[in-house]
Amino acid sequence: MSNSLPHSYHAVLLDLDGTFADTALDFIGVVNQMRQYEISNGQHTRLFPGMADTLAWLAKHHIPWGIVTNKPIRFTTPLLHALNLTHPAQLVVCPDHVEKAKPHPDALFLGAEQLDIPASHCIYVGDHERDIIAGKSAGMLTIAALYGYIDQDEQPDQWNYDVAVHDSQQLLPLLQSLLTPHRRTPP
Repeated sequence: MSNSLPHSYHAVLLDLDGTFADTALDFIGVVNQMRQYEISNGQHTRLFPGMADTLAWLAKHHIPWGIVTNKPIRFTTPLLHALNLTHPAQLVVCPDHVEKAKPHPDALFLGAEQLDIPASHCIYVGDHERDIIAGKSAGMLTIAALYGYIDQDEQPDQWNYDVAVHDSQQLLPLLQSLLTPHRRTPP
């Protein structure tokens, strides 16, 4: 972990596809068929193992969390609705909300601003190099979700992340060791 980052983190921002939820089955057979994807969006999506427990722990400790994705809002909103989350995200930031999508840090800065927490006190979890670049550029602690959608030709060991998890169930214990419970009353 980088020594230049604070040791007190108060919020978690997550990438959507390949980090928070396994959306791959919604894409099978619909590549280049946007209308078909709009119909199937969310039908086969599932949270990665351990993610529901992570959300429950965050809620119990009043630690805000949100989704920051490059998926357009017209697909993100129905997908999250289909997941029927017990502990929904406090915010969702899509490329529609900013001028520049990840790897530019605008979306992460907007997420931190909406949570009213300095970006340097947030953690960003993602499964792509653009996620790590965006998180680092925003001054966030970055966690590489190496269980996500990583192509064979990618080299995640070159991404300059702060911490990595190889299995989605490793995320909760890691967050428990990094996060400081939020002191404000949740909204």
